Amino acid sequence: MNDSNDRALFDFVFLVGCGRSGTSWLQRVIATHPEIATGPETRLFEHLRPLLRAFEQGLSADNLSSYLSQEEFLDRTRDYIRSLFANTVREADASCFLEKAPPHGWYLPEMHRLFPDAPIVHLIRDGRDVACSHVAISEKWILSGWEDAPTTIPEALDLWVEYVAWVRQRGAELGPLYLEVRYEDLVADPEPQLASIFRHLRLDYSSNLVRREMKHLDRAMPIRTEIGSWQTQFTESDHWYCRKVAGELLMQLGYGGTGNS
Repeated sequence: MNDSNDRALFDFVFLVGCGRSGTSWLQRVIATHPEIATGPETRLFEHLRPLLRAFEQGLSADNLSSYLSQEEFLDRTRDYIRSLFANTVREADASCFLEKAPPHGWYLPEMHRLFPDAPIVHLIRDGRDVACSHVAISEKWILSGWEDAPTTIPEALDLWVEYVAWVRQRGAELGPLYLEVRYEDLVADPEPQLASIFRHLRLDYSSNLVRREMKHLDRAMPIRTEIGSWQTQFTESDHWYCRKVAGELLMQLGYGGTGNS
């Protein structure tokens, strides 16, 4: 298959969310749809951002326009990205590639610049539970190369607040392309939440298909249901810091009280 056919063959859909929010599980559930192909996280847009910004901000100063116009550069970058995933999409006989990587939430403007029609799903989990989960595996993160991974509840809350607030702000600028889904709602009543997600991704939704595939997925990768674990893990100091830093955002998102008074 030639490049032009690959380019026309499939669309992109994006799934983002702060780490430890359940994005890996949701990725696998979405991928049960026959029109969806997906794969491991790539951190692709993190690597592309410097080049994209160079073309957007420094065409004349860096003489880049002597070789390519901005639109030519964007077209070639799109071709490059599609070429990375074309085999995966073709082998799955799919029409969309689902790109999931929590860090990509920081790069929504770049993703939208390259794929202006691509829908984005933002999975949000209670930041207090996210913080507990981050701290529980902080040593793993550090050993894997994330040297400044949060190792305390306050550090993890800071990350959650910064990430979620940023993605929500940028997502609001995208209008109907952006959809927020709460992890807790997905756990409590998966089918209507999945129906909403598939509609947002412009895909036909079959409840029978998703029910059948979810049974297989639950055996292989059970959905995490540690909701409210922060209530037994937070110290008094953690409660105080949470109210100070994350209280307003938690309330905006519909989460209950922010801890001990």
